[in-house]
Amino acid sequence: MEVNKSKKIIEIQDVVKIFGGLKALDRVSISVEESEIFGIVGPNGAGKTTLFNIISGVLKPTSGKIFFNGKDVSGQPPYKMAQMGIGRTFQVVRPFSFMSVFENIMAAYGVRFYHNITKSFSKWKKEEYVKDVMLILLKTELFEYKERRADTLPLGVQRKLEIARALALNPKVLLLDESFSGLSFSEIDELKKLVFNINNEGVSIVVIEHNMPVVMDLCKTVAVLNYGKKLVQGSPKEVVSNPDVIEAYIGKKQYAQS
Repeated sequence: MEVNKSKKIIEIQDVVKIFGGLKALDRVSISVEESEIFGIVGPNGAGKTTLFNIISGVLKPTSGKIFFNGKDVSGQPPYKMAQMGIGRTFQVVRPFSFMSVFENIMAAYGVRFYHNITKSFSKWKKEEYVKDVMLILLKTELFEYKERRADTLPLGVQRKLEIARALALNPKVLLLDESFSGLSFSEIDELKKLVFNINNEGVSIVVIEHNMPVVMDLCKTVAVLNYGKKLVQGSPKEVVSNPDVIEAYIGKKQYAQS
């Protein structure tokens, strides 16, 4: 009987990123399976966001390779990554503050076709695209806010708007960079539900998160970065009980005394 092997949608092979004399990433290798929720954790300064910036094309690796759906995409610009199917959010929400929720999502939708933001607005003229954006508004529970300016929204709603804009790209992979940061317990529960729903539709999700209960609830596999290196990878339960991970988070001296 033939075993059905999982397909790797993202493969990061020996990626190094150097800023001047600082090695932010040191031969990091990670693979994400199709349709899984994968977590990346680690102390501040571990290289997590740098890795996201490389995957999404914001930064080019000093060396190493990034494969997406089996294709080498190392060093491609962000709009190319987006058009291929990699969507992302940021630690600090970055909506077009002067635009409505609907307009923010429609602008992101246009990136499927153009990398120039002005040209992307032309897609508003097509009724079928407006309908797609309305469906995203419903999916992310933002329909009631569609006419609100982005800068008037509470943080929890802005986090949803970030995800909605990423969904407008019709992504195969969604990168969430600390999307749960600063949220209340009820907002966290709402966002977890949204993430599960998106994943159930077949979108692979990679999460950077400091909130370990969120990671435990969401992720099938977790990789831990520390000082730019991959420390360990495994199930959430394996990772949180690993002595090297505990030491990285609380320090060698405190761990030895515990």
